[in-house]
Amino acid sequence: MANGAATPQREPNEYTLQGENKEIIFATTSFPGEPVLTYKDEDGESRTFRGDEISISEIQISKLLVTVLIEQVPDSHVVFLTLLLPTIHLPEEEREFPIETTAIITTQQTPFTAPGGTGNGLQVETYETLTLRGTARLIIS
Repeated sequence: MANGAATPQREPNEYTLQGENKEIIFATTSFPGEPVLTYKDEDGESRTFRGDEISISEIQISKLLVTVLIEQVPDSHVVFLTLLLPTIHLPEEEREFPIETTAIITTQQTPFTAPGGTGNGLQVETYETLTLRGTARLIIS
């Protein structure tokens, strides 16, 4: 630019990702003004999360961490899906950009135990990582 001003960075607000027989679609905002995440598992079962069902954190290693609770079995376990969204600056005059990222599926054991634990020891969390590829888009409303 002639006046030396930097071009404002345009960042996507919708992400469509696939990998390892799973699909995740995340929009930072929707018509009601809240985030929406849709998760389709390897069996084709689809769940949609909105607003307060989605935890969004900004951290140093990623633009956003987006977490939802995808399964809860009382006195057994809970399963969380956490999507790592990198910072994306869209090219000039473009509204989408290819993306590669990671999601983590965390299974947290919640067995019914006495206050001192089971006595046999327990690894509480286990992790599965997913490599995801897809498209980051800027949806203009």
